[in-house]
Amino acid sequence: MSPLKDIMSIRGDNIKFIGKLICANDIEESSVQLYPVTAEELVGCAKGLGFTVDDMYGGFDKSKFAVDNNFPFIVILNKKLT
Repeated sequence: MSPLKDIMSIRGDNIKFIGKLICANDIEESSVQLYPVTAEELVGCAKGLGFTVDDMYGGFDKSKFAVDNNFPFIVILNKKLT
């Protein structure tokens, strides 16, 4: 049995990530569907929706992104509102 069973389930092409925050007697739960995409797919989709790419990073430290070497992929997008 996977130790991740309580926090995620894999179905087809996506992962359902489940979060649970326990503080004293209060429990908050949430979930989100995660879909695997490449950096190229994400940038192409964003541009197709009218976004511009301001910057791309290979981590939260703003290191340079290299497609073969980085996880996570941080992309800064911008869209002018009309």
